[in-house]
Amino acid sequence: MDLSPQRVLKALPKSRERAVTVDRLAEALGLSETQTARLREYLKEFARTGLAATKNHRYWRKSLEGMLIGTLRGTRSGHAFVVPVTLDSIPVFVRGGSILFRQPVVQHTGEMAGQTLRLLVPAAEAAEGTEYEDDGHTLAHLRGASLRRRFSARRDGGRWTLQAAAAEGSYRPPPRDLEVDVRGMAEPGSVSLGAETLARLAPEALAGAAAGWSRTPEGDVVIKVRDRFEPFAITLTR
Repeated sequence: MDLSPQRVLKALPKSRERAVTVDRLAEALGLSETQTARLREYLKEFARTGLAATKNHRYWRKSLEGMLIGTLRGTRSGHAFVVPVTLDSIPVFVRGGSILFRQPVVQHTGEMAGQTLRLLVPAAEAAEGTEYEDDGHTLAHLRGASLRRRFSARRDGGRWTLQAAAAEGSYRPPPRDLEVDVRGMAEPGSVSLGAETLARLAPEALAGAAAGWSRTPEGDVVIKVRDRFEPFAITLTR
């Protein structure tokens, strides 16, 4: 059964009083477990972009006027998308199978030292991306003072693994945290960094912890560790 963004948006109730949970909506739409994971992703994006509202894990559709309407390419069915565009919220569309690298907003590159590196990773069968960094304010990168690092993710049965290759180049940023935001992932039974099992924490506790993982109200799995530049793997197991 086709699960398009339009179908999900249309199925959402229009009032907060009739708001539904993800499981209730999935049941009403007759979705499989895989489709339910995709439904969670759609609902999170709807809430993030203002198409839907959420509270206490329940969702309802919002009435909006300004919309950007287009066609999402790169999918088998070429689903149309509808997202609100405001001066405060510009949509970013990521090709399926890609890993998006992000950092907090700064005023200039001199403020990037020590800022958390965030990876946005879809819980697809496979995804990959290459990170590039240099010091941001000199020409040392022309002499090889840069960093390149390849990340790849793969699902194998009940295991999902993010693999980081050894960093190339001579540049190394100051010590910082690494956060991996896995979207569309079902509830894992355990999360590990190499042979170390990470503790599950409440979302608000994860911010102050050195390492661990949590599940956000929107259904994302967020893993936090200290960044490192030798090869490592983060594994989620059902």
